[in-house]
Formats: sequence, C-alpha cells, structure tokens
Amino acid sequence: MKITGVRYTETIYGSRDGPAVWNNELPWCDSINYGGDVSAFQVFEILTDEGVSGLSSIHVGPLPARLIDVITGENPMNIERLWNKMFWATQGRLMNTVGAIDIALWDIVGKVTKQPVYRLLGGFRDKVPVYGSGGGLNLTKEQLVREQLWFVEQGHKAVKMKVGLADTDEDIERVKAVREVLDPKIDLMLDVNNGWTVNVAISMAKKLVRYEIAWLEEPVWKMDIEGYSRLAQATEIPIATGEGWHGLEYWRRMLEKECCDVIQADPTVCGGPTAWKKIATLAETYGVLMAPHHKPEHSVNAQLTASVPNGLIAEEFYPGYPIPMFKFYKGRPFQKDGWIEISQEPGFGVKLDHDRMEWYKENHPTGPPKRISRSRRPNQSGLKINAPL
Repeated sequence: MKITGVRYTETIYGSRDGPAVWNNELPWCDSINYGGDVSAFQVFEILTDEGVSGLSSIHVGPLPARLIDVITGENPMNIERLWNKMFWATQGRLMNTVGAIDIALWDIVGKVTKQPVYRLLGGFRDKVPVYGSGGGLNLTKEQLVREQLWFVEQGHKAVKMKVGLADTDEDIERVKAVREVLDPKIDLMLDVNNGWTVNVAISMAKKLVRYEIAWLEEPVWKMDIEGYSRLAQATEIPIATGEGWHGLEYWRRMLEKECCDVIQADPTVCGGPTAWKKIATLAETYGVLMAPHHKPEHSVNAQLTASVPNGLIAEEFYPGYPIPMFKFYKGRPFQKDGWIEISQEPGFGVKLDHDRMEWYKENHPTGPPKRISRSRRPNQSGLKINAPL
C-alpha cells in the first residue's frame, strides 16, 4: 500500500449557531483571544493506491507541498517512519500540520486492520466521561449561568467556563453565580487561557478554592515553567495545562517540576496521536492525568482518552460551536448522561456527510470573515497600583 495524494473538501463558511443563550452581539472571547464572526470548515483525506483513505477532521487548510512530497509513495502503515520524516522536513515547526496528517494516517491503519484507533493505541476502556465546555467572556453573567445549566440539562456531569477578565472581582462574581446554581455533584472547571501572571494566579486561586474548582486551566503563560511550579505549590486546586504546546522535552521539564495535575495536550498541536501517546506514557510515570484539548472533531480526542490508563475526561462543545461542523460527520458519537461510548468502527469511526455539507452551504451563504480572530498577551501585573503597566 502506498500514499498517492490528498483530497480536500470545499471550504464552508458559517456564522455561530448555538443555543439561544449565546451572545451574538459581541465577538466570542476569552482572556487573550477575540473570536471572529465567521468560522471556516475544510478537512482533507489521505488517499492510497488500494482505495483506503484516511480522514483528518482538522481544519488546517491546504497542506504544505513539502509535507505532501514527504509522505507520497510511502506505506501509511509505517507511522513512526512517516512521523519522523515529517518532523525533520519541517524542523518541528509545523506540528499542527504534522498532527493533522498523523490523524489521517491512524484512520487508515484502523481501517486496514479493521480496528478502532483507541484499541490500537492501548484500548484501556470503551467509554469516557465528557464535560461541557463554554462560558465565553462575551456572555453576560445571566447568559453564562443559563449556558452552564444548559450543559447540565443535556446530561453533562462536568462543565467549564472562562475567567480572566480585567476585573478579577467580576471573575469571582461570575464563578460564584455559576457554582450556586449547579448541583454540588457537578464538577466546575475554570479556563484562564494564559491570561494571568503568576502573582494574579496565586491570589485568585486563594479566592477560588471555596468554590470547589475541579481544575484551573492554563492560568499563566504556557512557557512559564517556573511560574507553574510556584502556583502548583501554592494551591490545592488541580492545575491543568498544555493545549498549546508540544515536545517531550517540554513535558519532561513540566513534570519534573510538578507543574500540573492534568495535561491537556491537543493532538492537532502536539503532533497527532503518535506524539500524544508518548506524552501520555511520560505523564503516567509521574501520576499525571490526560484530558486532551478539543480542537478536532471530538471522536479523535475521545478515542485518545479511552486508549490510556491515565485518560481522565474528554471535552465537548455544544453541537453548534462555532458552526455546526460536527453535523458534517456521520458516526460521530454524542454524549449521553455525561459519557461517550467509543465507536467500534475501524479507524476513528466517522465519515463526511457530503449531503449535509452541501445543504448547509446552500442555506447559509456566508462569505469569508469580516472580523478576524486575534490574540493578545495578558496585561495584568498582579500589582495593586493606580497606573497600568
């Protein structure tokens, strides 16, 4: 079997299509990112000379020609060989693209062996818990409360909201409002998105501990290993991080310094299932759990979580976030009572629903975005002074 090429879907643009509680008047945002008004959907398949193809449910746009050249003519079953070739062809600088291709390759391996990917990677369990992820800072406090309750009404036993406003007192009020309406048995996670300095994070953790927070996610800049270590020693709230980074050396340093309790390595950032499994094995030796960040179609992350003994929980946005791209797949598992049953179909178990994609394109004629997503660095110093730094 040899790889013969790549096939792309047509790009589909769509505006946000979520529950009624979603605030469409303001752009989606967290502490350092501002969302655009339109999202794009385009995925690809790796083709082979034997008619078996692998779907990558990652929205990366056209692949660099040098990576296509590297994999063309190779046997897709040689996962480690191909991963190594792609890594050195890009000098480790395009791990999101390497990860997208790696996902498609594992889909092929699963189809050839007639096994779901989670079983090929270890097959620790057949279902995983999943939490409802939302809580954008564009929501009013009332909308935030309704959204978090909406997740619970759908069956989730754990939910996540954003914090990281310039006014930290307002953050506390929003957390308090959500915690008060949730059943005590519902876990509440908080996501800061790198938005605090270490001083702010330590101070906020002391104020938040009373609300029984399941984890505090990305409280400080991802590269601040010493800062993470300081924070982890200063709070009893579990620390989760890692969605935006890659490399075993980085994680070895984070683990040696006891920086976190949960690693959220994203397969689309860290280099695909091949790299993710290595991070999970390293984390297991330190007693650290894995909860992959949700960027791809979540059947990928659910399967990774199910494959290892230290897989904790998967992440799920509501089906319309940021556009109903999840409806473009056949076979995608949905949560029931807070759990996802892992597909037993070969590969990742999903196929493109081309009819649904065509219907959406015709009925939602949205063009390219007018408001572009962008990021900024946090500006909170943790110092109580009257002038901004």
